[in-house]
Amino acid sequence: MKKFLFFLISLIFGACLFLWTVNLVGWTEIKSAFLVFAGWQGLIIFSLSFLMMIIGTWRWKEILKEEGINVSFWDLLKTYLAGFSVMFLAPALLWVSELFRSYTLKKRKQVPWSKAMASVIIDRILEWTTILITIFLGSIFFLSNIGLPSKELGIAFGVIFFFLQSGFVYFILKYLEKRALLKLLVKF
Repeated sequence: MKKFLFFLISLIFGACLFLWTVNLVGWTEIKSAFLVFAGWQGLIIFSLSFLMMIIGTWRWKEILKEEGINVSFWDLLKTYLAGFSVMFLAPALLWVSELFRSYTLKKRKQVPWSKAMASVIIDRILEWTTILITIFLGSIFFLSNIGLPSKELGIAFGVIFFFLQSGFVYFILKYLEKRALLKLLVKF
C-alpha cells in the first residue's frame, strides 16, 4: 500500500509538472523540438544513447568482476539506467546517483557497501577520464581548424591537461594500492 501511494503521488506530481511545462513552453515549441528526432538523426541519437548505456553497464560489470562480484548484466543495466535517471533528476546533488547505485546493489544483490561504492566511484573516475580526454582531443581538433594558438598557450593547455589527468591517475593508483580513495570519500 505504501509503494502504491508513493507511486500515485509521484504520478500526480509528474503529470502536474508536465502540464506546467507544456503551458509554459507551448505545444508548437515541443513539437518542433521533437522533429529533431525524426528520421535518421533521431535514430542515430537514440542508437548512440543506447550504446552509451550498454558500454557504461559493461564497464561497471567488469569493475565488479575484478572485485570478485558477479552480477548479471540485465540487473546492472536496470540499476545503471535508474542511477542515470536520478543523476538527471537531481543534477545539483553531487554523488546522489552513485549513492543510489551503490545502495541498490547492496540491497538487491547483497554486495558489501564498500565494494559497491568503490565500483561506482571507479566507474565515475573512468568516465571523467574519458570525458577529459575527449575534451582535450576535441579542443586540439577545434584549435587546428581555426588556427593553432601561440606556442605558450599550447604549452599551458597541455600542462593543465597533464596535471588534471595525473590527479585522476593518482586517485586510481591510491585506490588500487590501499583503497584510500574510498576511505577518503567516507571521511568526507
